[in-house]
Amino acid sequence: MISHRKLLRLQWALLVGCLGLLVIYAAAYRRLSSEARALDQPLTAGWKKLLDATQGNTAIEGLDDPAMSASRERLEKALALVQQAGQRARLRIELEPELRAKLKEPFQLLDFDKAKLEVITNLRKLAEARKVTLAEPVLKGFPEFTSDLAKPALLWAQLAFVNQLLTAAVVNEPAAIRTLSLQPPKSHVTSDGKEVFLEEFRLRLELNGPPDSVVSFLRSVPLRSNELKEAGSREVPGKNQPLFVEHFMLKNSTNALNDAYLDLVVSGFVSPN
Repeated sequence: MISHRKLLRLQWALLVGCLGLLVIYAAAYRRLSSEARALDQPLTAGWKKLLDATQGNTAIEGLDDPAMSASRERLEKALALVQQAGQRARLRIELEPELRAKLKEPFQLLDFDKAKLEVITNLRKLAEARKVTLAEPVLKGFPEFTSDLAKPALLWAQLAFVNQLLTAAVVNEPAAIRTLSLQPPKSHVTSDGKEVFLEEFRLRLELNGPPDSVVSFLRSVPLRSNELKEAGSREVPGKNQPLFVEHFMLKNSTNALNDAYLDLVVSGFVSPN
């Protein structure tokens, strides 16, 4: 049995413990609880403002499940259209098989110079037959090999672009093709900047002649041979690569009414893959 003295001590211990808890509650818990309530007030006010703002905002009206599903469906359709456009663009700029094969082969300078000379010879003959003046600066504007070229095989693509552009110009019979120059190329890289996915080669051409001839030439630039026929334009031999007009300036000559001057910059694209 517990003695009276031990029972009394136990009662005093319980009383002291309760008093200690009461002191802790009074000194700490109530103060912390008061601080928490004080912090709740601005938070509650902030939530109330946010709720009022969202309820009155017309931009988020109708954001229920059906509306969100419809919005997602529209986004998926838009993404599909973008992907289709990208696929069509890739098909549009795709090089002909023979040229793609050339780009993958080791570059041979002698073969390139021989091909370039053949292109120049054929252009001279065509210009003579069509009575088109082919100025000397045009022939000096052809692509040239230099030792600092990182990918000399791309010269084959440049030569093809130049050949097709000049052939299209001569076929449409302007009075004269004045100059041809290669503009600085552009490398288009992926969003992370680690890989080149497209090489752009820009050509500048100046010519003059009858307005109808100049306009007909402009129309032929972005078309292939089969498309030229469908469009009712003059046939351009070997026009297998569309070129894209970056910008042009077209004006009438001050000396002759039936003479127009064209300053044109076009781009041809090559995918390294």
